[in-house]
Amino acid sequence: MYHIEVKLFNTPEVLMKQKKVLFPFRKAEALFYYLIVNKEASRDELVHLLWGDIEETTARKNLRNAIYKIKKAFGLEVLVSPKKSIVMLNPEFIFNSDVENFIKNDNPLQAYKGLFLKGFFVKDGESFEEWMYLKREEFRERYVKIIYEIVTNHNHKQDRSIEIYGRQLIEADEFDERAYRILMKYYSETGASNKAIALYNKLKTALENELGVLPENLTTGLYNEIVMMREQPEKKKNYNSLSFYGRKKELEAIKHFYRQFNTLEETRGVLIQGEAGIGKTKLKEIFLQQIEKKDTYIIESNCYQAEKEYLLKPWNPVFSRLIDIIIENEIQFPDMWINSIACLFPAFARLNNAKSNPLLVKEDILQYHMAAEVIIEVLSMITINKKIILVFEDLQWMDDMSWQLLKSILQSKKGIKIFFIGTAREGYELEIDEWLVHLVKEDKLDKITLRRFTNKEVGEFIQLSLPKLSISDEGLKEIYEDTEGNTFFLVEYINSIQGSDTWGRISSKTQDILKSRFIDITEEGIKILNLLSLFFHRVPIDILWDITGKDAVEIMDILEEIQRKGIIREIVESDKVSVEFTHHKLREFIYNRQSFTRRKLLHNKVGKVLEGRLKKDYSDRLLYSTLAYHFKEAGNFESALQYSIQNLNIYLDYCHELFPTMVDMPQEPDSVFAISDLQILKHFEMIEEMMIKGDNTIEKIELINSRQAFLHMKGRYLIRLGEYKEGVKYIHQLLEYAEGYKNSDYALKGYLQMIYYGIQTHQTELMREYIQLAQRIAVEKKLFDIKGVLTRLLGLNKMMIGEYKEAEKLMIESINHFSKNKELSQKYAMNIAACYNYLGELRRYKKEFKCALIYYDKAIKICKESKVYRSLSFFSTCAGQAAMDMDSYTEALNYFHEAVKYYNRYDLVWRRSVAEGYLALLMVMKGEVSTAIEHLEYAEEYADKMQSPYEYGLIMRVKAEIKDKMQQHKELEEVLKEKLDKKVEEYCNIGLGYLQQFNYSYEADHLKALLRKDSK
Repeated sequence: MYHIEVKLFNTPEVLMKQKKVLFPFRKAEALFYYLIVNKEASRDELVHLLWGDIEETTARKNLRNAIYKIKKAFGLEVLVSPKKSIVMLNPEFIFNSDVENFIKNDNPLQAYKGLFLKGFFVKDGESFEEWMYLKREEFRERYVKIIYEIVTNHNHKQDRSIEIYGRQLIEADEFDERAYRILMKYYSETGASNKAIALYNKLKTALENELGVLPENLTTGLYNEIVMMREQPEKKKNYNSLSFYGRKKELEAIKHFYRQFNTLEETRGVLIQGEAGIGKTKLKEIFLQQIEKKDTYIIESNCYQAEKEYLLKPWNPVFSRLIDIIIENEIQFPDMWINSIACLFPAFARLNNAKSNPLLVKEDILQYHMAAEVIIEVLSMITINKKIILVFEDLQWMDDMSWQLLKSILQSKKGIKIFFIGTAREGYELEIDEWLVHLVKEDKLDKITLRRFTNKEVGEFIQLSLPKLSISDEGLKEIYEDTEGNTFFLVEYINSIQGSDTWGRISSKTQDILKSRFIDITEEGIKILNLLSLFFHRVPIDILWDITGKDAVEIMDILEEIQRKGIIREIVESDKVSVEFTHHKLREFIYNRQSFTRRKLLHNKVGKVLEGRLKKDYSDRLLYSTLAYHFKEAGNFESALQYSIQNLNIYLDYCHELFPTMVDMPQEPDSVFAISDLQILKHFEMIEEMMIKGDNTIEKIELINSRQAFLHMKGRYLIRLGEYKEGVKYIHQLLEYAEGYKNSDYALKGYLQMIYYGIQTHQTELMREYIQLAQRIAVEKKLFDIKGVLTRLLGLNKMMIGEYKEAEKLMIESINHFSKNKELSQKYAMNIAACYNYLGELRRYKKEFKCALIYYDKAIKICKESKVYRSLSFFSTCAGQAAMDMDSYTEALNYFHEAVKYYNRYDLVWRRSVAEGYLALLMVMKGEVSTAIEHLEYAEEYADKMQSPYEYGLIMRVKAEIKDKMQQHKELEEVLKEKLDKKVEEYCNIGLGYLQQFNYSYEADHLKALLRKDSK
């Protein structure tokens, strides 16, 4: 008798005489499986099952052929038809099926190996697939029910089999929360709470990503209980003298500063300084363990050397924690506040369930200045009922923008209850002193410096830690020489001989001390450590799952082994579990002992995994700097270039168009922070270096795309600074690439930059040429918004060449273009405001000053309503010029002061020299000569930056008028004679040389009048 083995659970397989039976086509195979389950079927039933969509005669022919092919595959009459209408399995054969064993309850858990017919698919077999899916679900539900019955009746809840059953249930249904709760309880009761937490996080991630929902309340409640139980033992720790030696004085100092903070209830901080390994972090940890935490949030972050050039990175974990606090306490903020902060920290958009600000567009993606004040307001509200202890470690690696934000918070007068603790290494005083000096002067910060232990203190430390160990004075001297009194190496030294109660001098000092920590780590543990060492910051456990492909529980087993050695520690924040090295020297040791090739391969692997997490929205910004770092270390210059450019572009993508598209911002800020020019230039150098290295390794087209992005980015930056020669050179190179490779996007960007360059330097022909080129692309690509912007720019061009009527027509056309609906008018509010401002300029050129002020004030009103304050600098300057020339000096003074306020705030230069120059003249008229000199020097500086002949001409007008007043007042002559050493006539003639090239410059008439007056 023939025995045929049929496995239908998981991937199906048929064996006869231990050899696999291969079917000629899928429908024949499906027919056989159907009969294995049902034993027999009518021909009508089989025809409908597999060929129901074709003509009956053909279908029956196909059935006969399939039966023939099945018999041929076995070489036996495995199917028979005792009645012509019936097809059945041959009763003379023994068909041993796992499905039958499962149904008969013959060891069902052993029989069920996975989903019924997993991965099996029949083309054009909808009826069969419907039957298959129904059976699959029937068997799965039966399997799950059997397991639940076993678990429910199990008397020993800590039996290892519970874990096996739990895993089987989850494998059967990855969204079955009851199964997760069983396994979480098991882990909690057996002391593996970290596995329970990891399991919950895996479930939460799966539910959010696949179904868009959160775990049930029962599951979340169990998770919270486990977290609380896990934290309780931590609170009971008693830090005795052995665990914390020699820093009592410093600890009491921090406590004293903290008591002062609690009394005054205003921001205050302490900086702990000392060399690496001296005990800064331990001192901080002991302080945090000993204080009352009932009304306190503790938020910690680290700064890393490799991330010093990546802006605001240290603040990301801070804002992630703030989001959790806000959600937990149901604190409500205006959407405009949330959108403002989300510009810098995209995760903040979670608070209003928006992936991005609908009014936030690429041209003006970051208004750092506006966000600073909003952050302070948010912190003020969060700390109404609870204070915050904010910790930053390794401040010497903090980037400039992060420093500015920290400084703004600590100097705030808003009553924020934040106690700041910072640690910093010695030897980096220059990097941090410039930021700290003002905080120390204002009594906002105190400093504590940790020194190495003396020879005597090292002896006491060893004796307290190893009381049974007998060491001679000479031996203690040798230990002191090996460790040099550094706390970290003393602790590592003690760890290396702990338990042996014998002492022998350690060779190779630090390397051997460190090496001893890793002797008993398994091969799998070392592999995980190798991965962890690639990261400078905490590593979420789910990233390790993705990189290694290992099961979450297996990863937790390995991590627990390493954790017991004190090499890494686990951090649980809200529902996220991460791990990090207990000390940076351990990370450095593991990282540096890997081969260069291994590090490159691992960095690339990490980069690819993180790249797979990008969501294609602006929250991806959080990963750009990390991706750039890993790909650069991997030698993957193509990807490193891509993300380095994207990362820098985030911070340079404020609008280089003179008037930004509208961003919904909250209120006028009292403090600002921005990226420094030095940092930007460092980024440019780094990117250029990568492009050179990538010449031979990056695909030509990818390198060209990166080059275009870089050329545009650097060119517009230099043009903004007034570095025209270099900036235009980069834009010309961009246009060569863009036009040569038919890249209309970059061609348009290049044309716009050349137009702005033409505006700033009053080159009207050049403007017109590039406006026409840009219009061609806008028409071809049907770019509606760009057409409206170009209409305004063309109107400005007409105005600059004296065609006022045509200019006014185009400005009104641009206003109408963007006023077609509310959304468009909001988005392009500043374009509309700019048009009104230029309509004011047209009136001013005609000396219709009162009418001009109506248009300027309309532009200013739109600006303030839209809360885009940066453009107020330019609008207020234009209004000030009109007020000045109608002799309304008080009104002019107010406009110019308003303009300079915003010029300072946003570091803008467009027409700043004019505002500064007129303020100099007004200050002379008021008798405030020293202030006048200061404004005049600024006017000269910014005129030189812009190199605008119009601005140079107006500065000459200011100097001529001041010189005229000096001739009338001897005391003024005495003070200003060195500053203004030319005659009125000379200043007038120089100014006329600049202004007479402009049709619209009525200011030339003022100079001519002064010349006539001076010649009398």
